[in-house]
Amino acid sequence: HYPSISEARRAFSPAFRLRRTAAIGALLPPPYADAWMRRHPRLLEVLNRAERRCETLWPLPLFADHYLAEFQRT
Repeated sequence: HYPSISEARRAFSPAFRLRRTAAIGALLPPPYADAWMRRHPRLLEVLNRAERRCETLWPLPLFADHYLAEFQRT
């Protein structure tokens, strides 16, 4: 079980405040699609660039299997 963004925020509160979240792998194919990715390198690069541009935009971090959370000590 991975904690949701809300669960992580509550777990670190009140000592830390959530500054930023970013999606990891939300627009990219899953690892088991490795053969497909090797056949479509240009599409993979387009998806990777798109994710980098919008990784912090809501609601993408909510849809991602993984996310990066940046906290700041209060």
